[in-house]
Amino acid sequence: MGLFDIFKKKKDEPTGPDPVVLALIERLKADDWQRRLDASHELGRMGARAASAQPALEEATCDEHNEVCTAAADALSAIRRALH
Repeated sequence: MGLFDIFKKKKDEPTGPDPVVLALIERLKADDWQRRLDASHELGRMGARAASAQPALEEATCDEHNEVCTAAADALSAIRRALH
């Protein structure tokens, strides 16, 4: 191992916040409840990759539309199952 090898990025090393997850978290705040619903479903399908979305999904469980609440709760469940 060379002197500067410790600075090289490893292939499986995280590079920071996932831009897809960040975009979906923003969609959870959309005015259109369908967009919030779709974002919840997509985050749930992402599993552990969407772990950083948990606080936003917890907020979404109190959405004014029941479908969004249910989808957010389902997404949280899927993410948490994937993490354990």
